[in-house]
Amino acid sequence: MGAITSIVLIPLLAVLAPILTRLVGRVAAFPLVVFEIVLGILVGPSVLGWIPKTDALTTFSNFGLSFLFFMAGSEIDFATIRGRPLRRATIGWLISLVGGLVLGILLAPTPIAGVYVGIALCSTALGTLMPLLRDAGELKTPFGLAVTAVGAVGEFGPLVAISLFLSGRTPLSAALVLGGFVVIAGLGVWFASRGTHDRFHRLVRATLHTSGQFVVR
Repeated sequence: MGAITSIVLIPLLAVLAPILTRLVGRVAAFPLVVFEIVLGILVGPSVLGWIPKTDALTTFSNFGLSFLFFMAGSEIDFATIRGRPLRRATIGWLISLVGGLVLGILLAPTPIAGVYVGIALCSTALGTLMPLLRDAGELKTPFGLAVTAVGAVGEFGPLVAISLFLSGRTPLSAALVLGGFVVIAGLGVWFASRGTHDRFHRLVRATLHTSGQFVVR
């Protein structure tokens, strides 16, 4: 019964959230994510318990979180934030990381717990920030670009830190895996920036409106 209820309620809440945002927006402006979080807490295990915590729900939520990262990353205009905004954001995040680690280690019962606390304190949620900026019309303004730069570094940096210090591997192994990932990603970016790739584009166009849909896959 819990699985059936989840299948019905989760899409229903996804539809209800923007409706509530629109209705309440006539009185006070609230971001959509506020209603998504509040509704999730309300019907989840913490309050009403209508949607129980299951392995399937955990997998579904992780997929949604990954897709949120993808959407946020696809909207970043790196040409506008590179240079001074990105350098300032990186320096600011490193200062926050050091301060967070010091504070976490001082307050937490163990050094490992302190590292968790420190990384959490310097983390951002760019996937949450960018929809707010977009809805407010601030995404392309100097303020929006600054927040985007800070958010991008504050989201990527903690992922690297977690992979290095809290992955369960030795730091050397984790660093090698990350290095390999960076090389592969860099080669992908380099390849995408070279030439027009007419054959690839023809393949995408040929399957775009068929069941194959290579571009989606």
